[in-house]
Amino acid sequence: MTILGNYIYGSIYNSFEHIYMLMKRVLNFMFKRVNFSKSKTKEHLLSNKQIARIKQHIEYEDEQLLFYGLLYTGMRISEFIHMRRDWLDFDEMLIRIPREIKCLCQSCKKDKVHPNIWRTKTKAAARIIPILPEVHGRFLGYFSDHKKIMVRIKSRRMAYYYLHKLGERAGVKLFPHQLRGTFATLLAEKEFTHWQILSVLGWTDIKTAMEYITLSGARIKRAFDQKWSA
Repeated sequence: MTILGNYIYGSIYNSFEHIYMLMKRVLNFMFKRVNFSKSKTKEHLLSNKQIARIKQHIEYEDEQLLFYGLLYTGMRISEFIHMRRDWLDFDEMLIRIPREIKCLCQSCKKDKVHPNIWRTKTKAAARIIPILPEVHGRFLGYFSDHKKIMVRIKSRRMAYYYLHKLGERAGVKLFPHQLRGTFATLLAEKEFTHWQILSVLGWTDIKTAMEYITLSGARIKRAFDQKWSA
């Protein structure tokens, strides 16, 4: 390569590197302005009216994928952003979350115990989740073009940011674990047993499932409606 060619190549490379660093700083600044401190999930479970309102305020495909994906699978945010195409079986309509996978994302690289390995929170979290109609088309479309969620939603922080901005537009506090908890109450409202809820959510303590069944209030209301009008 000539001296001029080297100069042009170097200039282009430096320009792209400068743009990349500038975009990274802008994103970091935006994320830092959002408070990502953990909130108590049970105090912020979504009602059906709130869910409908949030859906009306979705503006971007990534927001839709994230909101529907978390709400109708009950995945932890770490599970969701690590989800890959080979986890999904569209013939049997199932998602199979493995116990661990190799991963080179920044979070997994920094893990001192299991570097470059992503692992579920517990053994029970390696589980099977049905693909519901609410997410079937969205997952099918997304994974036809991409091999993993991290192509578009690259980190937990980015997921928190997307939900935060969506929640601002809808006037609802919104964060990932809240959607997981809301999914548990949706299952309880449809009278899934505590053991079924335990299995789908990947919990280890049956008391957790019982708490969400109690919080939903659906079974008590149905019992009152049937007996009171009898």
